[in-house]
Amino acid sequence: MLLWILGALSVTGLGMAIHNLKSDYSEEIKCYLVETAAEGMFDSFSYRPEEGFLVDDLSNANMMKIRACETDDMMVGEYNDVTFVHGDVTINADSESLGAPFYGTWTVYSFLKPFTSDLQVTTVEMLSHSRVNRTFFTKKDEKRHLFLTGDTEFDDLFACSGQDEQEAMTLLTPAVRKRLIRIYQDTGLPMIIGWKDKELHFITGNALAPFGYEPEATLDYEAMLAETRRKLYLIRRVIEELIMSRSVFSEYALEEYSMPVDTEHEEGLRRQ
Repeated sequence: MLLWILGALSVTGLGMAIHNLKSDYSEEIKCYLVETAAEGMFDSFSYRPEEGFLVDDLSNANMMKIRACETDDMMVGEYNDVTFVHGDVTINADSESLGAPFYGTWTVYSFLKPFTSDLQVTTVEMLSHSRVNRTFFTKKDEKRHLFLTGDTEFDDLFACSGQDEQEAMTLLTPAVRKRLIRIYQDTGLPMIIGWKDKELHFITGNALAPFGYEPEATLDYEAMLAETRRKLYLIRRVIEELIMSRSVFSEYALEEYSMPVDTEHEEGLRRQ
């Protein structure tokens, strides 16, 4: 019996060692991919694999239903005077009945929107995870309520929930709606976009870099790097297309700043 227990402990210990080896190996790969892919993409960038979001910060944003949350890592950077914090997250909703955990990315940008109320825009695939109030009636404890923009193409793809519809429409201008549609159609990613206080939250259902590689596996680093670069570029694209001015977000500003012209570098990223 003792020998069996010792044998079981040995196997368990070996299993843990192999698991830790795979985990360390995967972290090293991800670190290489992220740091290499980010070169030249942002004005400043720092990858911090040992850090992560505070669960309370994500929960208080009130963008998603969160019962438990894990952050795999954190990326901090700046582009065009906009700072951002980004991390891969695993989120369990309030109720286990909602199915599998959400695994994706959460990016928080600095954004000084020109009004005080909150606004959340959610693709239909993310409604079960989101905090969107799906009725046209405002509850006593929920100031945000569902509303339509009147743009049929946009309303078919996104659900909007805000505290002040009139204020929200000063941000959801025709140009902004077109940009959101284009980002969604180009990426095919389920997403939540939320404007709260002085921040823009951009949540998508994709992980930034692969994980779980076997140490003996043959890896195509060139393809993996291209995929990581494409996903990292989305962080920058949100700044270029949605945060054109951190203090003014109006039709006038959108007319003054034309749609960003794709460079050869950006064209290549979008084709990958």
